[in-house]
Amino acid sequence: NWAWGGGWLSHLGSSLKLGHGYVDYAGSGLVQAAGGLAALAGAQILGTGKGRQPENEPLAAIGLVVAFLGWTALVLSNTLAVDRAVIALGMTNVLLAAAGGSAASASYMAFTTGRLVWRYPARGLLAGAVAVSAAGPFISPVMAVLVGAVAGLLMCAADFLLVMVLKGYDRFGVISLHGASGLWGVLAVALVANGRYGQGWNGVGEKSYLGVVGQGVSGLLVSAGLRPDPTQFVAQALGVATLFIWSFGLSWLFFKVWDALWGLGSHPADT
Repeated sequence: NWAWGGGWLSHLGSSLKLGHGYVDYAGSGLVQAAGGLAALAGAQILGTGKGRQPENEPLAAIGLVVAFLGWTALVLSNTLAVDRAVIALGMTNVLLAAAGGSAASASYMAFTTGRLVWRYPARGLLAGAVAVSAAGPFISPVMAVLVGAVAGLLMCAADFLLVMVLKGYDRFGVISLHGASGLWGVLAVALVANGRYGQGWNGVGEKSYLGVVGQGVSGLLVSAGLRPDPTQFVAQALGVATLFIWSFGLSWLFFKVWDALWGLGSHPADT
């Protein structure tokens, strides 16, 4: 694996001196954004359908909460973290980010529509967890709430963009929830990682980093006494670009060939 298995993305820190290399603690990009980008490619080729079918919002909300619980279990089982304090902080940040995402998306929908659409607070819950998973324990709990809140707003904005501008409808929110939130989470590492954890991550700075003993994965907003690391943003941006090329690009090619051979695009009868 390019990022988790000692591949070139993880070695960006040691080979090109770009921070600690590409950092994705629990899969905001490698799992979530990759799926969202593949869904975007499929939507462009095959279509999303123009009409909205009736939805059972309570059941949809329950399903999203179940998905959130499953994701928290995945974060807890992360084999990249061996220290209990790191695992606990990462889990705390996931819960706080989920709360921030749910509150932000609920507030956004209440402000723009004047009513509470139940699926959006539930989607915001998962969007916050998705976004903060890249940073995990590398940010403070306060910043986790902020990352989650931004993810909740981005999810709503991406859903609006898909419907109003692209004239499509992502019924399950895969593109907006997993894609937009996941990409934001990857970049958020380079902005708010505070440098207190992640010493030696990807083989970088086991004893000291940027001349500071004990400094770990760092973004622009670091803790007092630590040095900000703008090169981490370059590493994260390269990771995002790679996700677009690999996940979106190859998926687009696959769906394009499939559609040309078997004609899987949307038809009026399907919409």
